[in-house]
Amino acid sequence: ATTANIIQAGQFDGQVLIVLNEGSGSITMAAAATSNVLQGTAAIIPATSAAVFVWNATNSRWHGVEGA
Repeated sequence: ATTANIIQAGQFDGQVLIVLNEGSGSITMAAAATSNVLQGTAAIIPATSAAVFVWNATNSRWHGVEGA
């Protein structure tokens, strides 16, 4: 498992990012102000799973898309 992960800021509003976790442990993001992910440490990508994020230029955060 890895913790305190950071995603670089997006380039444009509506940009889509898919994070694929091919490892055997989970990926947990850092706090929102550090990771650029709105959900902060609640954004956890389980092993062998993927997560979809969309960049919101208004609040400068990646928003996790549930159920994607």
